[in-house]
Amino acid sequence: MISNKIIKYILLNFGDRVYNVDLNKIIYRRLDKYLLEEKILTKEEIMDLWSKLFEVSNETISFFDINRSTIEKVGLNWIEHYKVIPFNETPKKVSVIISDPFDVEPICLIEKLYNKQVEVYCDNLIEIQQLINLLSVNNNFEHNLDKKKVEKILDSIIISACNHNVSDLHFDIKNNKGQLFFRKDGILFKFMDFDLSLYNKIINKIKLESNLDITLTNKPLDGYWHYIRGKNKIDIRVSMIPTIDGERVVLRLLNYQSKNKSLKELGFTNKQYQDIISCLNGGGIIFLTGPTGSGKTTTLYSILEFIKNHNKNIMTVEDPIEKKVEGISQIPLNSLDYSEILKNIIRQDPDVIMIGEIRDSETAQMAIKLAQTGHLVLTTIHSKDSLGVLLRLENLGLKRYLIHDTIKLIISQRLIRNKCNSCHGISSDNCKDCFGTGYSGRKMIAEVIKIDNVIKEFLEKDNYKDLILKYKQEDLFKNVCKPLLENNNILYEELIQLGLTD
Repeated sequence: MISNKIIKYILLNFGDRVYNVDLNKIIYRRLDKYLLEEKILTKEEIMDLWSKLFEVSNETISFFDINRSTIEKVGLNWIEHYKVIPFNETPKKVSVIISDPFDVEPICLIEKLYNKQVEVYCDNLIEIQQLINLLSVNNNFEHNLDKKKVEKILDSIIISACNHNVSDLHFDIKNNKGQLFFRKDGILFKFMDFDLSLYNKIINKIKLESNLDITLTNKPLDGYWHYIRGKNKIDIRVSMIPTIDGERVVLRLLNYQSKNKSLKELGFTNKQYQDIISCLNGGGIIFLTGPTGSGKTTTLYSILEFIKNHNKNIMTVEDPIEKKVEGISQIPLNSLDYSEILKNIIRQDPDVIMIGEIRDSETAQMAIKLAQTGHLVLTTIHSKDSLGVLLRLENLGLKRYLIHDTIKLIISQRLIRNKCNSCHGISSDNCKDCFGTGYSGRKMIAEVIKIDNVIKEFLEKDNYKDLILKYKQEDLFKNVCKPLLENNNILYEELIQLGLTD
């Protein structure tokens, strides 16, 4: 029978239209269609009916919002049947997510079962099915999962990660169970646990999609997975390594379709931007440095996008190619060394060469030679900061006069977390934007050192390290960090954690 609440509301507000209709004889899920077809109510009036009775909301619900104790009352089979998820309850109401607010039957059943007011959230059926797939992970029938079900679960995990702007997925085994961690904004947090049986099936599925041998479990493996599901097109870098507990897997999500920010949009100050632009003509080397995941590749691609409109032959050597840039010749490293490819690339008559990373002395020497012969070289190198680039190059055997003559610019960058706009950095557990961390999203901050006459004078002195250190510290905090603090965009604790201030 239709809920008495619905009958009373219709009779109270539209009694003159339904006086000769027996509402109790109408099948639940046909109520909205019946009222429309018989022209008893308009679509707007029906939507108003549901919104007033069930508090319909279009707010997006994620896997993190689902309370397991709430769904236990109906069970996963019921959820699978109706495609409706009761995800949270309070002493007075129960919240459900549904694709069709006109589907009255499950709403009425939930109202009766929980004996509470129903708060309705709407989402499309595909998103709801993704949530149901994730909910099925820790249920008893997972031991008998077939290949299709495993694929659906893995799809739901990847799509959920994309929806939350996750950069890396970590699959690991701890305490005799599988665990999945997401890395978002540089921070790792647990997403869910797995039964070991399901964990191993998911790992094997990842291997198959990455063209890896599923029988190899005792050696490190690297692979790539071009993931296409509907509108979702993502390249996934796969890394597997054996541990004492089993195989550990990390997936790096590389979204080829995401639009790369322009150089001006990255967050450089006006002076830094002008310094970078002024160094993009003629020969020389531009170095980028920073920890893994600090956005160096994004900055390199933005520089290449800026340069490519100037009738230049641009070539890159990358390991791996993380984003396809139209109009540029990109060379994957594969099993070769950077130095091997660079020896041959000169015959291609390039104007600009991007080297993914300076890893050894031979590659560093090759980069210097290319810069000396009039090529603009863009590359990255691992060091603690901009001063560390100079020290690292000396350790690789480069003479100081070569550094003096060929390096045009050093960019040292970090990604710093923004204060959450929803909870204002208070770290509320109920905040859906930051998941209780107090932070949401990241911005790039950088120190840009142009090797101008001032720096060249420093390099000629024995204590050049101290002079440059003082020079760059004053520039970084005064021109970059301090304005962000004053505008209340970041938290001081974040600067301390990154070692950017005392």
